[in-house]
Amino acid sequence: MENKKPIVVKIDDKKIEYQKKIRSEKRPDSNGYTTTTISREQQAAATDHSHEDEIQPFDRQYDNQLVHSSFKKKKLHSGRIKTFVFSGVSAIIIGSILGIALLNMFVNMDELTGTGNSSPVSTSSNNDSIDNTNSSQSDGEASGGSSQHTISAMNGYVLQGGVFSEEVNASNEATKFEELGYTPVIWEQDNQYYVLVGLTNTEQHAKSLAQSLKEEGLEVFSKPWSSEAIDLELTTEEYTWFQSLQQQWEEATTSLSQEDTLVLNDWQDIIDNSPQSSEMIGNFIESIEPFQQDLQDVGHKESQYILLSIWDELAHLAG
Repeated sequence: MENKKPIVVKIDDKKIEYQKKIRSEKRPDSNGYTTTTISREQQAAATDHSHEDEIQPFDRQYDNQLVHSSFKKKKLHSGRIKTFVFSGVSAIIIGSILGIALLNMFVNMDELTGTGNSSPVSTSSNNDSIDNTNSSQSDGEASGGSSQHTISAMNGYVLQGGVFSEEVNASNEATKFEELGYTPVIWEQDNQYYVLVGLTNTEQHAKSLAQSLKEEGLEVFSKPWSSEAIDLELTTEEYTWFQSLQQQWEEATTSLSQEDTLVLNDWQDIIDNSPQSSEMIGNFIESIEPFQQDLQDVGHKESQYILLSIWDELAHLAG
């Protein structure tokens, strides 16, 4: 007899068995006995109960709670790993930032300390530079080199005949004084042109001179006048010569208030003793050369004009 398993199909939790009917037949065997063939329906029915309680592989029920619990455990485990990784990366970043900040702080402290330590060296270097400069200046002066010197400021009282914004108008006004025997000096200062007629060293004498000109029909007034000090690059010889010139000028201006005449020999000595190799002094002497010729025979009016002209040239020596 051939044993075959029944075909079982489950639809909506109901088993449906496919059974092939086989007729029961009685057949005589070789020994003369009758054999009954059992149909497959009966066989299936007999075997059905033996497998009724067996759960088919595709019909097994799984606990959903256990499945979800396992998934949650995996998810929780993954979340912890991410937390540890994030904490580690954050710690590395924060540590790096703090390390860089501390490094910069220590570097700055070292620089400040180094600067503080180098201050005495810097001061020493500055002192050495000053000493070297002074030494160079002394060496330059000793060898005839130039250095900065100051031509002193000069002061006096003048008689002003007018002030104009254009030189041509000042020249026209000066003509009126020339017709009466005066020689005005046109002095440019602060973009203005002043017509100066007389010079003295005291206010009282200046007022007296102004009154004399008014009696001649000339409109003038006395006022204090000054020129600023000038810084020039000069040799020691040049500077000494300018000092002598200024001293002679002051003495001559004082003699004007005493109604004295200029001492011609003193002026001639100043010019003759000028440094021959100095281009600056050579140009200055050329500018006052016309006045030098007038020194041979001058009166009181001419003396004021000459001293005013020399003063004007000295005041504009620096250009």
